[in-house]
Amino acid sequence: LNRIRCRMQTEHPVRRVRDFPVTVASEKACSLLPIGLTSPRKPVAESEMTVMNCRNLLLSSVASIIAAAFFFTGTTALFAEEPPLEPGGKVTVRIEDGTRVKGIVTGEDENFLILVTPAGVEVKIPKTAIVSRREAGELRPDPNYSRLMFAPTGRPLKKGEGYFSDYWVLFPGVAYGVTEHFSILAGFSVLPGVSLDEQAGYIAPRLGKCFTERFAASVGTMFASFGGELTAGIAFATATWGPLDRCLTAGLGIDYSRRRGEKFKFAEQPILLIGGNYRISDSISLVSENWLLPGGDVRLDQYPFGLVARFFGERIAVDAGFILAGEILKEGFPMPWLSFIYNFG
Repeated sequence: LNRIRCRMQTEHPVRRVRDFPVTVASEKACSLLPIGLTSPRKPVAESEMTVMNCRNLLLSSVASIIAAAFFFTGTTALFAEEPPLEPGGKVTVRIEDGTRVKGIVTGEDENFLILVTPAGVEVKIPKTAIVSRREAGELRPDPNYSRLMFAPTGRPLKKGEGYFSDYWVLFPGVAYGVTEHFSILAGFSVLPGVSLDEQAGYIAPRLGKCFTERFAASVGTMFASFGGELTAGIAFATATWGPLDRCLTAGLGIDYSRRRGEKFKFAEQPILLIGGNYRISDSISLVSENWLLPGGDVRLDQYPFGLVARFFGERIAVDAGFILAGEILKEGFPMPWLSFIYNFG
């Protein structure tokens, strides 16, 4: 999946990889970027897929996910709304401005949650202002709920929430929830020994909606530039089923690229994402992220399978683990993964 290669070349060939082609316009800049195993899928240049065909394929993927969402929403209790809190129970509520209110539940209706604080003050909180609520003894929420290892889950960032992230120390980024349904992520590389104009940068807008407490879906794109010589990215749709501590995420994506002076070219086949997380304690989860190419000629030992342990508190989450692929394991140790986020807002 990910290799660290250091080669200096005077020309600018394009190397085809799983997620996107990587130019070696400056191999110093691109060689340390996370890239996939060389894929036997056809080069994009051989594909005459038009923008309209690509758009139709992406729309059909999104429609399939949304159709499945409504099917499951109407046919299983998996997506049942969270039941009302029992009077007399202790709860911690976080509201939109970041304030946390602790108290005992005295009442609840369709519009308000009523608490009595430890100081004896009765507080009437509009439900529209509640970001999260946690009952006594309930597990703390995962501050990195909107992402797996790197790929997005179906759950969008809430309005006013954001996070600072860093992958392998070399790829920092910032994300922010502009509205309840729209968020944007941006970042860049800080590769040592590489000039500023040769660094990679990316931006990723996303639209999403939490249909219930246990189902959410998102669509968006990630657009990256590699030293100005190559731009590439992926358009995606993802959906997440289940509660925050035990959920499954699935998605589809279509990668695209453009070299300087050329038109955008799209991949012939979509990429399939399968992942999820499983809580094992109040502050530790197991998270998996896996990419597949349906109908392609990729061997099973070339597919990347990611697994990390996520350690988190109220605002900080650290992922540590490995990316496994049979082809890499034949050569030795699996590719290590290290990232962290700080959630603010």
